[in-house]
Amino acid sequence: MKKENVTISSPDELNAHLQSSSPITWIALGTVIALILGLFVWSGVYELPIMISGAASVTNGIASLTVEERAKDKLEAGQKIYILDKDGYLSFDEENNPVVLNIDLSDGQYTYRTDTELEKIRPIQYLFR
Repeated sequence: MKKENVTISSPDELNAHLQSSSPITWIALGTVIALILGLFVWSGVYELPIMISGAASVTNGIASLTVEERAKDKLEAGQKIYILDKDGYLSFDEENNPVVLNIDLSDGQYTYRTDTELEKIRPIQYLFR
């Protein structure tokens, strides 16, 4: 269908040719704006944990941790360590190796996956780094 060029000579003719937006358009626009605002609120409230993964072997209730060399510099005494469903706090032995004392896990040949929480960050902070 081809549209013709129309010459408008009075305000009444202008009103006849203008099309108004449908309510569906306004609902869609409102939904998009609400989703964007919701995303900003969520990113300012929710905290994402920054974690380091590693492995642990347990002997006499002491978990010896193994982490990548580049991650060792980020470890500090007192950080929370998660091993399976247990948690403990990071310490260091005499040779400056990371350990968790008094952990209630089975000794022996088992190697457990560990997660260490370095910090928590809000997603909106990634915009301002």
